[in-house]
Amino acid sequence: MILPIRTSIETRHTPYINYILIAANIVIFLLSYGPHRVALCLMEALVDHEVSFAVEPPHPDVVEAILRRTGSRPAPAEDAAYVLCEGPSLVRVLARACTGDAEYPDRGATVFCLVDGLWDGPPETAAVVIGLAGPGIAGKRHLAVAGLPAAALGAFAACNAQPPQGVDLVLFTPRGEIACLGRYTRLELEGS
Repeated sequence: MILPIRTSIETRHTPYINYILIAANIVIFLLSYGPHRVALCLMEALVDHEVSFAVEPPHPDVVEAILRRTGSRPAPAEDAAYVLCEGPSLVRVLARACTGDAEYPDRGATVFCLVDGLWDGPPETAAVVIGLAGPGIAGKRHLAVAGLPAAALGAFAACNAQPPQGVDLVLFTPRGEIACLGRYTRLELEGS
């Protein structure tokens, strides 16, 4: 993590000052980016100067933070390797996201989508309940997602209709809960 305040972990400095600066950096980070702080951590782990990213709808402060932390470059959603969006815009983003091509299916985008909540049991609030099946999933699992339009399931299926081309989807909440849905995952609307 690139910290906003410069720290110097050298033996000649009092270590307690460095600990205070690190703690201040963490507090600044947590307060600065609101619900997008989880996305910034994910982007910082996966994005570098060799790939591009998009933020839909645009949030200039988030774009600036990703640029500063990763050295990556912004691009339109249809060209970006990584796309960050919010639940209401997911259908539009999936319709535009790059799915790779027959020669290079690995060039398909990874879409990070901010949702209100994720549960693997009964939802605590109004949510779309999705049945999950496919590679890596024993039998069938259920995932309840708040803040996800039901139409997103059809858009995800359409993006992944020509394997191995497709889009990977990462759902995350402001609290740090994450669900990763690979392009081979089959989704089925169970209820709402």
